[in-house]
Amino acid sequence: MADKKPQQAFPLAGLIVAIVIIGGLANKFSGDSDTATSTPSGLFSRNKASKEEKPKTEEEQRKEIAKEVKKVTKETKETKEDVENYLENLDTSPYAEHIRWNSIYRARNDDPNSEYIILTVDKNAPSAIPITGWTIQSTVNKVVATVGQAVKLPFLGEVNPQENILLAPGNIVIINTGKSPNNLSFQTNTCTGFFEQHQDFRPSLKKECTLPEDFPQPEPPNHFNDTCVDYIDRLKRCTVFTSVPDSLSAECKKFIKEEINYSECVALNKDKSDFYKNHWYVYLNRSQPLYKQKREHIEIRDQNGKLVAEKTY
Repeated sequence: MADKKPQQAFPLAGLIVAIVIIGGLANKFSGDSDTATSTPSGLFSRNKASKEEKPKTEEEQRKEIAKEVKKVTKETKETKEDVENYLENLDTSPYAEHIRWNSIYRARNDDPNSEYIILTVDKNAPSAIPITGWTIQSTVNKVVATVGQAVKLPFLGEVNPQENILLAPGNIVIINTGKSPNNLSFQTNTCTGFFEQHQDFRPSLKKECTLPEDFPQPEPPNHFNDTCVDYIDRLKRCTVFTSVPDSLSAECKKFIKEEINYSECVALNKDKSDFYKNHWYVYLNRSQPLYKQKREHIEIRDQNGKLVAEKTY
């Protein structure tokens, strides 16, 4: 796969080259070959020959013309490149220099949930980048999808307020073609690893939840006995437990079932500076893949239709 800049059609520059060279040569050979001539803009101009000046031989004239043509061709090429760069910049998003296209994962067995791209915001980006309203398009099959809103702090089983997505410097966004396992696009946090227990995210959510033994336990004299504490110490993080041994005390079983979960994890961590993580999971909610398996060209454009990134494979 290769990232490529958009190709600009440029008939104007080619026309400039033809007009300048043909016009210059015509002026060079017009009139008496022994009489010096001048042209507009000074192209192929020569100092007026003095009476004592020895006429130039045909070979000398050819060399002089070749030198002038080479000079004009070089200048015209530079002008063409300048104009092409200018036209390209007109189509380039101001966010393009701060977005890196990390990778693309193509659909397996036509499953859109297995198809996603990963973009990273430069750590040195001057400010957060808004991506709600960006479009992702296959220029081959002309299919376009639009990035929607997301939830900053998700809660399952509740109405979650949607907001425009702002990617901070250093953030990573996974844009999945399919539908979200929990029906939300969201930013990850310390506790979102709990979502992985019963749902399949692509790629898998990191399990960074508070360890079970670090959830607040009762203080003495109501603290748990050693059997309970030893059992809690062996539990896996980011897991809700619905079944526990009967040998544990009623208080111990109640704590494990009711206090070790996503909501309690959020309450325990939400005010910490490192609660929110760098990854965003964003879903396009399509029922079919967006990209071809091969011979594809994909463009990502901002809210104003300017090119942010593109990839060809």
